[in-house]
Amino acid sequence: MRVLRIQDARTGAGLYQKCVYEAGLDLNEPRYHPAPRCDSGLGPEAMNFLYGNQELARFGFADEVQLRRWLYRDTWLMTLHNVGAELVEYEVTGQNTYVGHTQVIFDITQATVVDRRPLTTLI
Repeated sequence: MRVLRIQDARTGAGLYQKCVYEAGLDLNEPRYHPAPRCDSGLGPEAMNFLYGNQELARFGFADEVQLRRWLYRDTWLMTLHNVGAELVEYEVTGQNTYVGHTQVIFDITQATVVDRRPLTTLI
């Protein structure tokens, strides 16, 4: 399966680390940005993986539609781009991939980078 992830181009830090700590974006809208435990598409098995393997778990999106539902403002993408975030496409294999209604949780040790591109390509 292919998974899209927004992450720091240098460190691999994820969307929330870039948004909250560096870009200063407020994504506190539970309807659009639910915590994993609030995404009804992610069941108990996904939560067990997430909380039992936090060092391996990463978040992404199943496709550009899911990503744009989460990041629906072009200004957010530009802000993230300006602080060094990029769009990375992974090929994910293995059983520890969980697709929710708003996000995907996957095991980074079972993922291979297949493409990197600027966030501006989504605008």
